[in-house]
Amino acid sequence: MPDSKFIKSAGAMLRETRESKGISLEEASRSTHIHVGVLKKIEGDDFSSMGLVYAKGFLKIYAEFLGLDKADIVERFAGAVPASQRTRSSQKVIIPGITVSSAPAGKNPFSAVWERVASWIKNIDVKIVVIVVLCVVVFWGFRTLLRAMGRRNAQKPAAAQVRVSEKALAVAQKKSVVEPKKKAAPAAPDKKTVSAPVPPVAEKVVLVVRARAKTWLQVKVDGKVVFQSVLARGAAESWTAAKKIEMMIGNAGAVELELNGRILERIGRPGQTLKHVVVTRNGLTVNK
Repeated sequence: MPDSKFIKSAGAMLRETRESKGISLEEASRSTHIHVGVLKKIEGDDFSSMGLVYAKGFLKIYAEFLGLDKADIVERFAGAVPASQRTRSSQKVIIPGITVSSAPAGKNPFSAVWERVASWIKNIDVKIVVIVVLCVVVFWGFRTLLRAMGRRNAQKPAAAQVRVSEKALAVAQKKSVVEPKKKAAPAAPDKKTVSAPVPPVAEKVVLVVRARAKTWLQVKVDGKVVFQSVLARGAAESWTAAKKIEMMIGNAGAVELELNGRILERIGRPGQTLKHVVVTRNGLTVNK
């Protein structure tokens, strides 16, 4: 049973405040960038499809939008969550084909799991493992070869330019020794040379986001929302923008960012919500 000391739950408080201000769910969704379906679940106190970290992040954003005390809303939510869901002892460990919810007293609950995992590994066909390893080795070898060829091709024009410059210098020195000196021609009047400005080469913003753990993510490319969902652990997405990419991240410590081929430093800690992250060709800016 929930151990809440409040009469009204967090969802009820949020729903009543929104209705008293005459704000529709669609308007709240546009302002908070939270999907209408998620807002309905929050107001109905249905957090079964989202983790505690994401639920608290959504509650803080929604409470701030409605002008409520974020700490009070989160406390109401925490008091409404059953104690069995807040303790690690009752959490289930799920592995493909194996589910362990509890274990007899005095016995390690993970021992049976590891025995089943070891048995599952033994049943894997060795040929499949060898094929997978070979594919990975061939892929990385081919990638390394392409990079080496690209660096070699980039160095060839510079080397050719050096050889042409040396040859031209040798010819000029030979002419100065063999040809007789000529009278200096009268100096031509000075002419002003106006060089047209060279337009800068526009470099696009290419961003790759890799998820070390599950996280909610919203992405805007040049002001347009192109992604708004949960990015699963191990998944990766990339976007290309002409000017900038804006993000809202539910779990800042769970993402790895790569900007134009360069890996960026971690921008936050696990569980931290960042509401406005701006990425341009000049770098990254975090507005907490």
